[in-house]
Amino acid sequence: MNKALKEIHDLLVDRVDDLSETIGKTDDPTEAKKLLVEMQEVLHRVNVAQNLLFTQASQELNNFLPDIKQADAALKQSLKSVQNVANVIKQTAKVLEYVDKALDLAKTLAVI
Repeated sequence: MNKALKEIHDLLVDRVDDLSETIGKTDDPTEAKKLLVEMQEVLHRVNVAQNLLFTQASQELNNFLPDIKQADAALKQSLKSVQNVANVIKQTAKVLEYVDKALDLAKTLAVI
């Protein structure tokens, strides 16, 4: 199993759980829907990562982890306050930007 992809996968699963919990804390259906869309985006990456878990390891793939973890720390912080959904969306997009780069590389490695 590719350790970097496993780490990315586990991080994403944790964020799905956090987003689900955050949705449960809001009384505003519009805000809840926005958070649900973000949760679906993260869940899609969970599915992609699952399918790539046995892709060969690569230092280049490992190099994405610090950026992903840094962006994830900001996302976790933004999830502590359901009052700023726009910030949650912004931070989720930042995490997914780095995750997508890592997954794209993993997909390339899977076909080589």
